[in-house]
Amino acid sequence: FVEGGYEFYSLAGAERLYPVLEGFTAGTILLSVFGKPYKCPPAPFEAAFQLHDFFTARGRREAIELKMLIPAPAPMPNAQGATEQIRRRFQERNITLLTQHKVTGLDPAAKLAQIQGRKPLAYDLFIGVPLHRAPRVVRESTLGNGGWIKVNRDTLATAFENVYAVGDVTQIPAGEAAVPKAGAFAEAAARVVAGDILHKITGQNRPTDFDAAGTCFLEFGSGQVAQISANYLGGPKPEARLEGPSEALRAGKKKFEQERLQRWFRSAGG
Repeated sequence: FVEGGYEFYSLAGAERLYPVLEGFTAGTILLSVFGKPYKCPPAPFEAAFQLHDFFTARGRREAIELKMLIPAPAPMPNAQGATEQIRRRFQERNITLLTQHKVTGLDPAAKLAQIQGRKPLAYDLFIGVPLHRAPRVVRESTLGNGGWIKVNRDTLATAFENVYAVGDVTQIPAGEAAVPKAGAFAEAAARVVAGDILHKITGQNRPTDFDAAGTCFLEFGSGQVAQISANYLGGPKPEARLEGPSEALRAGKKKFEQERLQRWFRSAGG
């Protein structure tokens, strides 16, 4: 995104994008997922719904064509219910979903997005979801060896004694894919690591293996929220179930957020 495009996955990127959205009154917006991995599987689709609400509230939605491009054949392949809801609600909101559209480059002068194996698409505003990669300190370390840290999928232990890795620095295969880069799975991994360390110290209560199970929420816009419960390693194949969307589930999302803020930051500021 040196030129020709915007992102919202960093604070600086979101601050740069916001005034552009405020000033955007008409034209075509392309919202693109470039590929995997990227942080939080539902987030790009939430962005599409939020853009719809943003421009609807300002009375500009009819003058704006909103297109979402993904390289995959479906929005969330491991969560059939979420895929169906996203497709249906995109259609209801006149958001065009273009599957198997991998953006390979931008021509900022002509305002064209190059699509692998397809004709370029014109845009007035391009918003992209950055590919995620391991931090430089990890890539340049012996642990990372140029990329992600490899771990034992059951215990999150690395090849080095008494060294573990959790969260986005790891790459854990799950079927034909990998455990997504999402906080719910990092939280579950941290519990497994804590349990394994306690077991090494006390010799008791061997923890259960990491099953990459977790819950997150998906904003569908218009005040409606869905809950996704996923399990990537606990069965024969990755699975995810969708509940909702509904306005009632917003209370569950708020509680989820408040519990973690309290748990993680309750000692901040004394």
